[in-house]
Amino acid sequence: MSLPVKDTREQTEDVKGNGIKFSDMKLNPQLVASLRKCNFVEATPIQEQAIPIILNGVDVVARAKNGTGKTGAFSIPILNNIKLTSNNIQAIVIAHTKELAMQLAFNIKQFGSMLTGLEDRVMCLVGGVDVKEDLERLKKNPVIIVGTPARIKSFIDHRSIHFNKVNTFVVDEADKLIGEQTFEADLRFLIQSCPADVQKCLFSATFPKSVETFCNELMNNPEMVNCMTTSLTLQGVTQYIANVREEKYKVMLVNALFKKLQINQCIVFVNNYTKCEPLSYMLSNELKIPALFVHSKMDLEERSKIFHDFSQGNARVLVTTDLYTRGIDIRTVNVVINFEVPNGSDDYLHRIGRCGRFGHRGLAITLMANENERQKFLKIDQVIQGIQQNQIQNLPQDLNQIPASIYACSASQLQMK
Repeated sequence: MSLPVKDTREQTEDVKGNGIKFSDMKLNPQLVASLRKCNFVEATPIQEQAIPIILNGVDVVARAKNGTGKTGAFSIPILNNIKLTSNNIQAIVIAHTKELAMQLAFNIKQFGSMLTGLEDRVMCLVGGVDVKEDLERLKKNPVIIVGTPARIKSFIDHRSIHFNKVNTFVVDEADKLIGEQTFEADLRFLIQSCPADVQKCLFSATFPKSVETFCNELMNNPEMVNCMTTSLTLQGVTQYIANVREEKYKVMLVNALFKKLQINQCIVFVNNYTKCEPLSYMLSNELKIPALFVHSKMDLEERSKIFHDFSQGNARVLVTTDLYTRGIDIRTVNVVINFEVPNGSDDYLHRIGRCGRFGHRGLAITLMANENERQKFLKIDQVIQGIQQNQIQNLPQDLNQIPASIYACSASQLQMK
């Protein structure tokens, strides 16, 4: 996966901090150089607040909108504190999907690319990979493990890895893991496999009661960091709803959107994996829009290849389910289409958060065609509009009325190296 050069697009206020530079945070100079190589110079609000706390070893519960730098907020202090002269696992990062774990591992490696001795010592442990391959990679003495709960637990059960020297335990997208019976049981097991004084860090955009209960039971006087603004959505995302008469008209509307709008890349969400392939086929073969599809029933190797192909710009559209609603950062995506109304406001927020990443601009367009979808949308709308009035607008009949300035980006702004 290629690293982007400096992004010249204007950023929205929700990712602008107080101008604190990473070079001012007393970080390892090699780490600062690595971040500069990734074009990260100034911290976002969540990074400004969370990094000093984590550097000091204090438990933290952090809330911030998707796309505002949460990954950097925990990865940077982990990389700064890691002792690369040791052969012990020192930090654990837990994700709820294989895709998110792989993305996090990739990001951590990039953030620390100039740290002497880090190469090959950030390991991703997820299902779908041959156990023998993972055992072979463990011989390189990883210092950071990123993975899914069940896979990591299986390696502990077989005594292939030990957590007795772990200093920091991070749970990303905590609301997806806590409250889900199997996930939470495995998560508790992993925490209890660490030293009693291990630093615990929970990151999430939403904070349901289940997460609060978990924190009260397992965390040690955590610092609370809340970078959520009055708006639940990223400021750069303009939201539209389109009401069509019948399901068949949705495809016609998607076709019109691609003809009229300046869509660079687009993620199209459906609610069931069975609809991914037919919709992708229709887009590619009938509408001549290059599309890929991915869902949870595909094996990991195939999913990884498709995600890589899409991230490298080999297709304009990725059709998927809520498998890809969290933690997936592709800055060339400037439009998200909910081909079906999501099942709840959390899913809606995470879907539309795939565009407008890191303070840039994007469009989120939701299509609905029947009474069931209308009822679901009304519930979502109540949550969104209850915080900030008139956030979700009706899609104009004349698509030319949507100004390119609120979502479009030029090729030079998205240059890759």
